[in-house]
Formats: sequence, structure tokens, C-alpha cells
Amino acid sequence: TPATSAMQNSVAKFGPIFATLFCIALVAGVFVQKIPPLVAVAYAVMSVVAFFAYGQDKKAAESGEWRTPEGTLHMIGLFGGWPGAQLAQRVFRHKWLKREFQATYWGTVVLNIAALLVLTRDRGFAWFGL
Repeated sequence: TPATSAMQNSVAKFGPIFATLFCIALVAGVFVQKIPPLVAVAYAVMSVVAFFAYGQDKKAAESGEWRTPEGTLHMIGLFGGWPGAQLAQRVFRHKWLKREFQATYWGTVVLNIAALLVLTRDRGFAWFGL
């Protein structure tokens, strides 16, 4: 229906915009010394890993080869790769319309950001020597 299509368009735009704003905030956090540079590097590395994992899974799905388990994709996102996963979902047009997958994906995003917020308060990164 047109209403469903309009809603999917809105959701499709939200993800990339949110990921972009998060990355800008992450870099700003490094500049104001609230977030250690190593944390931003970890997000970048995990995002690259996520991007390639989604790309490989899409290729495997099209060719009938061994697939990356969804749990693995979610764990990569949970540990900081969610911005790269967001980009990969759009570039490869992979997993971004599966409601159950998206519900879990956004759950991992919320958990990841919550953990980052906890760590940025009250010397939370000091627990890890950062």
C-alpha cells in the first residue's frame, strides 16, 4: 500500500541519517576529550568488518553458499560495527526490509549506545585504562 511504502521510505532515511549523526557525535566526543581516540578507531574498524560481513552474506545469499549467521552480524553491530552495518544494509540492499532482523539490529544499536554513554560518564573508560 502507499502508506506502507511511505513508512518504509521514512525508516530507510532514518537509519543512515542516525548513523551519520552518531559518527559526527563520536568524532566530536574525541575532540572534547570525552571519548578516547581508540574508541573511535574501534568503531571504525568494527564498521569496516560489518560492512564486509554484510557484503559477503549478500553474495552468499545470491549464490547459495554458506551464509553468515544473523547472530554474528548482530554481535558485530553490538560491538561497535552498527554504523557500517547500516551503510552495508543500504549499499547491498541486504536485511534492511526484514522486520525481525531490523528489530534485533536496532536493539543492538540501543545497547551499544547505552554502553557508550555509561562509559563516557564518571571516568567509565578508566575501567579499561583508556
